[in-house]
Amino acid sequence: MTAPEKNLFIEKMVDQYADMLFGFAVSRTKDEGLAKDLVQETFVKAFENADQLKEASHLKSWLFKVLRNKIIDHYRSLASRMNKKTVELDYSMYFDQSDMWQMDKMPGDWLATYDVKKEEDFKHLKSTLEECIDHLKEMPAAVIKLKYMDEVKSSEICKLLNISSSNYWVIVHRAKLKLRDCMEKMLP
Repeated sequence: MTAPEKNLFIEKMVDQYADMLFGFAVSRTKDEGLAKDLVQETFVKAFENADQLKEASHLKSWLFKVLRNKIIDHYRSLASRMNKKTVELDYSMYFDQSDMWQMDKMPGDWLATYDVKKEEDFKHLKSTLEECIDHLKEMPAAVIKLKYMDEVKSSEICKLLNISSSNYWVIVHRAKLKLRDCMEKMLP
């Protein structure tokens, strides 16, 4: 492929996929600047592989896979900078000495106020959950998104983010507790 053909190919690719890739990256990172950088890196990778991609029928999925890997690489580098010590959780704020829920910390019945047949209630529940995820710190939010939105296996998340299994479960547990508290405060 000649240089002008390559440039035209990339230009068309950017026009067709940039907004979708950017939306995906923002939904996973919640940082528009970082999302733009990751999308740009994805297109650089596409430029480097333009000859192979020119005939590819799976261009869109290739681009999303590259972007997803770049997002994971970002969180992996973040994890390597974090303190990897596992801290013992203080369950006493949720449970009493006999391991029963403290009355004021017992989970509420979220669905009791919702008619499960109404789609708008679930949309509200979903947007509330997304807002609560946005309030998590970067690493717990990444783990929750990888696990429950991207459906990545726990062992794979540990490998991707270079964290121990016990550290992973502590992160998930703490994130779930924070999400539960947030949801209970935000829902009627």
